[in-house]
Amino acid sequence: MRNWDQLLVLTSRQNPKLKELFASTKASQATKRGLILAEGSRQIATSLEVAKPLGLFFRDDKQGEACWKNLQEGIDQQLAELCFRVESGLFNSLTATKSSQGVMALFQAPQLLNLSELPVTNRPERFLILDSCQDPGNLGTMIRTVEGLGFDAMILLGDTVWPYNPKVLRAAMGSGLALPLFKVASVRDLAAFKARRPQLDFLAGDLGGEKLYQAPVGKQGRGFALILGNEAHGISPDIKELVDLSLSIPIQGEAESYNLAISCGIMAWYLSELYNFLL
Repeated sequence: MRNWDQLLVLTSRQNPKLKELFASTKASQATKRGLILAEGSRQIATSLEVAKPLGLFFRDDKQGEACWKNLQEGIDQQLAELCFRVESGLFNSLTATKSSQGVMALFQAPQLLNLSELPVTNRPERFLILDSCQDPGNLGTMIRTVEGLGFDAMILLGDTVWPYNPKVLRAAMGSGLALPLFKVASVRDLAAFKARRPQLDFLAGDLGGEKLYQAPVGKQGRGFALILGNEAHGISPDIKELVDLSLSIPIQGEAESYNLAISCGIMAWYLSELYNFLL
């Protein structure tokens, strides 16, 4: 295994590896080229468990060296060939955050899966379906939440923000590469998905729905798909036609609604506990 002093030091923005890294900090270029930028030891350590990076870049200072030591357990000899030190000023000009932790990693984004590729199982399944979620922080937080709760996958509809946007990945804290993500081209495809899974309850978050803790939801041996809509406009009318039951979260204060990611956390946790009880 190489030691810190043996890593090649990059000092020019014209280096091909750094050009890729710089492109990945711009959302439009990252989406176009399918690049993922991960920052910080914790996020990168989690990502290394499920994906191989195109490069690992450490700021050439004490903090970068500390990050190198923290990540060494997940870096084999082959991966060490893709590790570089980057001159401090140059590194800081490339980072997508104001206060970088001293390490960045570049990954090739996986292709979003086609929903028809998802096999039907005999066990109760759990999905989060998002209709046109626009806020990267919300999306990343929801990915992290449902991955932590053991959901099978997330299904993205409409013009939902690209899930490998750097802001999404920072909020997801490594779960963005661990949770299977599926893209649905049309409501017809979602209807076909539901038809293949008669044991799946389609439950929607809706301000006009039945109160979450009082609703007649959940039966022995069934799974569920939680559907949440756009931050401003909610779920589109054509998707509502597929919903078995709409649910709302009781609000006692003066707020009109909860933040989308907070709503997801409350509903996903409650439904997970309820359906666990019914297994």
